[in-house]
Amino acid sequence: THPAFPFPVSAVRHGAEYPALLKPHGVTAIKVENSTYALLSAINDNSIQIIDITNPESPHPASHITHGTEYVQLDRPQTLKAVQINGTAYALIASRTSNGIQIIQLEHEKTT
Repeated sequence: THPAFPFPVSAVRHGAEYPALLKPHGVTAIKVENSTYALLSAINDNSIQIIDITNPESPHPASHITHGTEYVQLDRPQTLKAVQINGTAYALIASRTSNGIQIIQLEHEKTT
């Protein structure tokens, strides 16, 4: 393999399986435990789409989040970056319209 000869592996697009990909703007990736995830900001959806790309030939949707009560700084999200802080994965998302940043913990146990 050589970077001078790129080869397409797979692709995903906005639709029922990926509802938060309308007008994607930013992308980042992070490894969480044994999985690798791509995070994409979607300006027109006011959303972040999280895609499991552990197997790049067969990506699948992991989750998506949308601007609203819990995520108040996702109005027209732009730049995003995934980081590890003290061993925990976070996404940092800059919002153009909200004039702020949303910090999201990616490793979180769901409570009932």
